[in-house]
Amino acid sequence: MKNLLTAFGLFLTFSAQAQTLFTYGKQTVSADEFLKAFKKNNNAGKDEKAMREYLDLYIASRLKIQQAREEQLDTFPQLKTDLATLRQQILPTYLNDKESVDGLVKEAFAR
Repeated sequence: MKNLLTAFGLFLTFSAQAQTLFTYGKQTVSADEFLKAFKKNNNAGKDEKAMREYLDLYIASRLKIQQAREEQLDTFPQLKTDLATLRQQILPTYLNDKESVDGLVKEAFAR
């Protein structure tokens, strides 16, 4: 089993050149797309087990999104309101990155 996971991890690492990793419905997910998401969101580790667990979560989330689209849940007024509220709560944390702003301010003063 460990050899299989190692081979799977190596496969993902070395052959991530837009090869299809999995398909659901009419959508396809490339190995490159998965690896970008894994590197961006995974804090548990970089070993094969962490990659496999993240792949399972990634597939589950993609299937949930697909099901929500099929059921047209994104058209419900309450969900639209909830999404707008969530966006307003999350947006400042991404727009106001204090470390980046401080670095730019120091750079500007250094000039």
